[in-house]
Amino acid sequence: MTLPKILTPYSPRRIFVFETRDPCEEINRLKTLVLYALTVSYGIRIDTLVILHSTHTSILLNGYGLRHFHPQDKSLTHFFKSILCKNKLYPGVHLLPPSIITEFMDRAELLIVPKNLRTTNMHSSVLLTRLVSIPPSTIAINTLDTHTSIKNSFVFELPVSADQLYFTIASNYILDLAYGSWIRRRGKIEWREPLRYHINGAENS
Repeated sequence: MTLPKILTPYSPRRIFVFETRDPCEEINRLKTLVLYALTVSYGIRIDTLVILHSTHTSILLNGYGLRHFHPQDKSLTHFFKSILCKNKLYPGVHLLPPSIITEFMDRAELLIVPKNLRTTNMHSSVLLTRLVSIPPSTIAINTLDTHTSIKNSFVFELPVSADQLYFTIASNYILDLAYGSWIRRRGKIEWREPLRYHINGAENS
């Protein structure tokens, strides 16, 4: 399957990347992160991709094509045991070589890379960097302790105790306010309009 066929056609496309050393051993952490990255109000975000990235393989969940993904805990646990421990490929789930992750990042319009919980020296701010000026803007959200030479950077401060889950929820909240979102709920596709918001004191709409 070619890369364009895996990518969601809905825009602006947001991509979450979560690192994992052993996906099968981290089911509880990963299922919670994916749940909050991919769902809202019992709907699936069809403009969203989630990559569970490890050194051996990357597991991609495509909100647009995802099926059999339900928020109930027992169902969710069974779903993740199947894909993370048994390599079962439900619709919308793809096993990819780790090297392909850069191709997905290159095609992201909204890239969300949370800090690694195991790394304590990363700061807890959310960095939104506008990479292009023509909509849909490309935004990278990350907590890496690095500087960027790109202008028009905006920083949203999170509490010092912010973890990946808080970061994921906050990122989706910010992006929903700024750009809106595409949701599939009960088989119907809905467009949620962006709301007015402020960045560094400047009002946007």
